[in-house]
Amino acid sequence: MKLYTIHDRNMTEIDPITLLAHKCMQARKAAEVARAEQIRLESELLALPAVNKYLKDSGSTTFLNGFFKVQNKLNQKWNQPQVADILINNDWPVMPFDIEYKPNAANLKMLKTYHPELYKKLNAALTETPAKPYFVFAEV
Repeated sequence: MKLYTIHDRNMTEIDPITLLAHKCMQARKAAEVARAEQIRLESELLALPAVNKYLKDSGSTTFLNGFFKVQNKLNQKWNQPQVADILINNDWPVMPFDIEYKPNAANLKMLKTYHPELYKKLNAALTETPAKPYFVFAEV
């Protein structure tokens, strides 16, 4: 099936890439509009006294016999230097924090270039998996 567009009284065939990319842009814009409306409606719900007075600071509150729930949580941010100082200067029966190593791109590049033997050892601990493709469309 061929699709055509009429431009200046000439019929031009639309290639499938252009057609699908255009449909993706339209779907993304529709999703943005729907998301904005959802946020507005949720804000209205939260502002209702019949909802607001029963909300918990942290946890789940069910309304209308399970028709909808509002889940709240408290985000925690720990002062890293202060925590490190406290951990170093005290004995702990258990470690209250997990330590996660996060890559430093500049330092890894330096190791790869100037200390390839060390980089090779580190690289053995690296697993790479493909990420979901992310599309960026130009504004029309």
